[in-house]
Amino acid sequence: MGGALTGNYEVYYWRDGDLEVDYILKKNNKIAAIEVKSSNDATNKELVWLIERYKPNCSLVVGKGGMSAEAILKVNPAKLLNS
Repeated sequence: MGGALTGNYEVYYWRDGDLEVDYILKKNNKIAAIEVKSSNDATNKELVWLIERYKPNCSLVVGKGGMSAEAILKVNPAKLLNS
């Protein structure tokens, strides 16, 4: 993820009414949804809704119930979009 800016990826915050996902990583027509959680939850209703509606190439949770912040920073963004 550290290479997202140098790889010409677009990074967004997504919101639809009361639903929100922390990060959307986009390049061309591919997207990855990334939700950051402070609790032990591995998912949430917002992420499930976004997955059902937009069918991202990848979705993941960062935090206690998912991937560590250190690990996500080491991920090549291209791998997220080619999952």
